[in-house]
Amino acid sequence: MAFICTDGVIRRNTVNYEIEKILEEPLDITLLDEYDIEEPYIALFRADYCRKKHIYNADTPSIYKKAAMVKGVTYEYRQLINSWLIEYYKEYYEGETFNDEYSDLIKDGLDINTAQGLIEILLEYGMYYEARELMERYGYTIVPAGKMFKFIVHELTASVNKESYKDILCEYVFRNHLYNELVLEYMVDNYNGSDKDMYRLWKSASDFGVNIKNLSERVISQYMFTQDKDYYDKLTQVFTDYYNKGASQLIAKAYIAYNSFLYFIKGKNVSDITFTVVKECYKDKIGIPVICLAAWLKKVSENIKELNKPDIKDTAQKILDELCAKEIIYDYYKRFNGVLNIPYNACGVTVIEYYGNPDNKVVINYKVNDAKEYASAVMKCDNCGVFTYRLSLFYNDKVIYNYTIGTDTNTKEYNILYDNLNDGDNKGRFDAINECLASEELRDMVTLKKLMESYAVEDYVTKQLFVPENMRQ
Repeated sequence: MAFICTDGVIRRNTVNYEIEKILEEPLDITLLDEYDIEEPYIALFRADYCRKKHIYNADTPSIYKKAAMVKGVTYEYRQLINSWLIEYYKEYYEGETFNDEYSDLIKDGLDINTAQGLIEILLEYGMYYEARELMERYGYTIVPAGKMFKFIVHELTASVNKESYKDILCEYVFRNHLYNELVLEYMVDNYNGSDKDMYRLWKSASDFGVNIKNLSERVISQYMFTQDKDYYDKLTQVFTDYYNKGASQLIAKAYIAYNSFLYFIKGKNVSDITFTVVKECYKDKIGIPVICLAAWLKKVSENIKELNKPDIKDTAQKILDELCAKEIIYDYYKRFNGVLNIPYNACGVTVIEYYGNPDNKVVINYKVNDAKEYASAVMKCDNCGVFTYRLSLFYNDKVIYNYTIGTDTNTKEYNILYDNLNDGDNKGRFDAINECLASEELRDMVTLKKLMESYAVEDYVTKQLFVPENMRQ
């Protein structure tokens, strides 16, 4: 305790004083009224006493208000009494309206818990404008989501125009698993979030029967951009639903190009619907990137039995002819020997492939069999970003090669031993020569003689039947 003396000096320990109890603490605070004491600090005592003893009745607000109006009370103490008053209104007030009570309260400088309580009261009494004003000061997510759900539904019912506070509140209640058609429709049109959140919104809206076409396009585009492998199955699910309900050609083409790149260039497993869409686009003569055709054809080459289906075989032959006509030739075409008609420029060739940056210059350095020096050639980069170089090899030929990429030489060497024989019925001149070489290696002279005679006869007949134009008489 300190004293301000008449000379203006504040003294504490040098002043002698005694404290005498004037009143016993009453069991009932109303007993103080019989003393008719106007001392302002009695008002503070009454407020503190009511709070401490949990006395809450119709007189409590007036007791708190009178204490808050005592002259000389600090700002902090006035804020404390204000928080008591708000707590009372939240827990015990049963009035039909709250407008007058709200006007008497302090709204600035509230702590978060007090602000939360006041906003909850305003929401309970439907005072949404005032509640929103406080939310803008103290935050939109300090009130439990269940109560905010009622508010955002009211706001969306009044207007579905995009506003930042609606974005915040819709996301807040949705994250707490609270939503209805209004909330989902607003979020479908306006929300952007992580891959996980976008999928969850898509799934919820889909289950709710909300139109999700535009959302599906945004989800597909985002997933292809982020390339999060953990959500690839979700991307497949979203695209499959989107495609079956009528997809935009632009989105569909982007999806199959993305997956074709993953499959053909990166060697990844991709969704089956990718190849279904490629086939349908090709049959409908919808222009799609060449990499999609190359990927589809390679997928078929990995399961030759698919060619037993007439429509698959017909499509495969057309794509093979189209790619070869564009001089886009890959080594996997060999798998079609004896099943499809291999175009002349793909017959009897071994294709060496390098996958890299299309902007690079790639040179292959190679030597065949016992060659002492390496031969070099610039590899051709096709429309799919694959560098290729073709060699005509015969049975038992051996190739050693490496790459020079820009100015950097890849010192790792690769080897090829050509030991493939065409077991199909569709055999060319290279196949006949290879069979002769294989028979020679096995020292099967009887078979070798028959093969050589057959080759000579076929060569003679061909020359007789097909005479170059400039040599005809």
